Amino acid sequence: MEQARFDELWRDSQAAVRGLLAALVRDPTSVDDLLQEVAMVTWRRLPDYDHTRPFTAWAIGVARTCAMAWRRTHATRLRIQAEAAIEALAAAAERLAPELDAREVALERCLQDVPGRGREILRLRYAEDCEPGEIALRLRLQAGHVRVLLNRLREGLRSCIERRLAMASM
Repeated sequence: MEQARFDELWRDSQAAVRGLLAALVRDPTSVDDLLQEVAMVTWRRLPDYDHTRPFTAWAIGVARTCAMAWRRTHATRLRIQAEAAIEALAAAAERLAPELDAREVALERCLQDVPGRGREILRLRYAEDCEPGEIALRLRLQAGHVRVLLNRLREGLRSCIERRLAMASM
């Protein structure tokens, strides 16, 4: 698998992996360090990846192993969750990964249906992490109007995703 494909798979899985690590390790700096370690280990172990399984589930498995190793080395100086809890959280994340993958595909398709200004507002909010007030300044809108638009856009995307998932399960 080429670097570009790995980068795409990792980018799509990174939020789920970060979420698991954040649940297992309370220190944000350690979460960032572990996330980088998981990315490196995942890249090195890429030949072991079974392409018939969801990449996110596999990356979560790698993250679980890295978190367990981190736990062994840091258990004496940091309060962390019990090993059984780590296993349970990781297992739950692995079980949810296929559903999350399906939701992500549905979201991407639904985003394609969002008209220009709405898509721009979503991009500014979620890709550039702009607050509604900043979006309002950039697009010459009222901040309250941006908040209302964001709520409507999110609700529309939620409905679209649910419809697509329902149609896919038929």
